[in-house]
This record gives sequence, C-alpha cells and structure tokens, in this order.
Amino acid sequence: MNYDDAADVERRNRKIDERAKQAREDLKWVLSTDQGRRFIGRLIDESKLFAPRLHAGDETTFVNLGHRDVGLRLYNEVMQADPQAFLKIARALAPKADK
Repeated sequence: MNYDDAADVERRNRKIDERAKQAREDLKWVLSTDQGRRFIGRLIDESKLFAPRLHAGDETTFVNLGHRDVGLRLYNEVMQADPQAFLKIARALAPKADK
C-alpha cells in the first residue's frame, strides 16, 4: 500500500486551494460585467432554482431536482465569489410590475 508523506499531502492540498481560488477569481471577473451577470442569471433561471420541485410524475420531479442541483452549485459559487453580484442578478430576474 502506498502512503503519502506529509509533504505530498500538503502539496496536493495547496494545489486544490490554488485551483479553488482561481475558480473564484474567474467567476468574479465574469460577474463584474453586465453580460456575465446576465449569462449567469439565465443559467440560474433555467435551473428553476426557486421554482416548486414536486410534480405529478416522478420523472419530471427527478429532472427538476437535477436542474435545481446544478442551480444550487452555481448559486453557492456565486455567493462565495461575490454575494453582491447575486443581488444584482436577482433584481434583474425579478418579475417587473406593470406601471
């Protein structure tokens, strides 16, 4: 059996942390533009993150839960990268009241 020494574990953990930091920075950059926020907003909207999940058929429910899972992952990444950007996205997705 191959056991990693502490230096290998530390090196791997550091690499994982660096990749996570880079992913957050990349997402921050995307969220810094109106176009990026609209794109992320469309993905979140299409995931039906805030829609009811239970329907008459199991198949539809399972598909909706899968979409929602993707939406939750994206929501969590946005909230870690830039919570204020999500507020802008949510305002853009909110139904507009007729004047």
